[in-house]
Amino acid sequence: MKLVFVDFDGILAKILMRLAKAFEMYCQSVPEELAWLRTESAAKNNDIYWQCVFLPQLVPLDEYMEGSAEALDELERRGYQIIILTSRIDTMYEASIEWLQQHGLLTPPRRLVMKPAKMKIGTPLLKAVDVYALASFLMAHEVLYIDDQKANGDEVGKYITCTFRQAQSLEEALEITAEQATEIA
Repeated sequence: MKLVFVDFDGILAKILMRLAKAFEMYCQSVPEELAWLRTESAAKNNDIYWQCVFLPQLVPLDEYMEGSAEALDELERRGYQIIILTSRIDTMYEASIEWLQQHGLLTPPRRLVMKPAKMKIGTPLLKAVDVYALASFLMAHEVLYIDDQKANGDEVGKYITCTFRQAQSLEEALEITAEQATEIA
């Protein structure tokens, strides 16, 4: 079995509008006497900001990455089973499913794997554990991992025992799999 794990944010969706709205909401929650905390660097180290980022009602602000549905369809034609893997927390599950379906990205037999809200583990290790467990359970002989954050793919690659390739975009993934198909032919 050939599996492809596709990151959600940065690969399928642009989340800049959601991040901007979350930052606005965070700034509104900071009292005037702590106005110095109203910076992006302070926000990113604050739980209130991240609670805003992960609000399900902000998911519709995410923008579809053009060509994503077609790229996933092509990967399926090349024999890959698709798993959308995200560190979005599971309280966003329904909103994320709706968004993916609206854009033609979550069609059977594709799957979505999300982070449990109470799990306090860094994204690279979380994704490495998820990919390892799913690849082992599904007896994959090949894993293609697509994530705009190279560090996540590097961490995943440490644990995968079958053929492993990584890409930082859907375009790069299509190039890698096209080269592979050429090598086989």
